[in-house]
Amino acid sequence: MKIFTKSAALFLLAMLVLSLAACGGSSIVGAWKTEAGGSSMTFEYKEDNTFILSISTDKEGYEAYNDSVYGTYVIDGDQVVTTLEGQETEGTAYTFKIKGKTLTLMDNKTGSEIVLNRQ
Repeated sequence: MKIFTKSAALFLLAMLVLSLAACGGSSIVGAWKTEAGGSSMTFEYKEDNTFILSISTDKEGYEAYNDSVYGTYVIDGDQVVTTLEGQETEGTAYTFKIKGKTLTLMDNKTGSEIVLNRQ
């Protein structure tokens, strides 16, 4: 009986740890924004594996620009693959890392990074 109880307790503890890791600060779900040089970009990842990417610029000397694109995403470990609506080719793969209120996306092909802050 003790073995069963210990096994059940370990199983419940593992499930608790996994459920806490899946929510709160470690989740990509939510709005993330970066700004530079009069331009901003916001990713809004939704629970249904869709996202909205909003881009705007108000840089002096340039025409103001605001637009949004839509797509889907799939997460596998520390990888997120985004596919834009209407895109016929394979999506873009990123390695992502969340630390506190910061999301870093590294493009797996180019190595370039985007650092976003939770909104």
